[in-house]
Amino acid sequence: MKARAYAALEGVSGEAVFYIDEDNVLVGRASPADGIVPEVDLGDLPLAGSISRRHARLVRGGEEILLEDLGSANGTFVNGERLLQGVQKPVFENDEIRFGAERFIFHWRRRSTRK
Repeated sequence: MKARAYAALEGVSGEAVFYIDEDNVLVGRASPADGIVPEVDLGDLPLAGSISRRHARLVRGGEEILLEDLGSANGTFVNGERLLQGVQKPVFENDEIRFGAERFIFHWRRRSTRK
């Protein structure tokens, strides 16, 4: 994992890895004309048509990472369970996350509690 990144979304087929280093991350497809530029832009993936422009949000809160569907057309899933719009769900190491038809494995490292 990159030095500053605390989490990563790894494509199930190994085609893509997205590193996450911000506390509040938009996942979706870029649309510069609409002013939408997600931190995790899935627009170049083979099944990008199944991903909404503002698909989901990852939020780091203390020692947990929360995933929220933002009203996407094709859903956000964690280990096969569809998330309800606007409801945050904790995600954990090796969870399978699906944005539309694109599948990822979630990886993260917790902040060190040692001083």
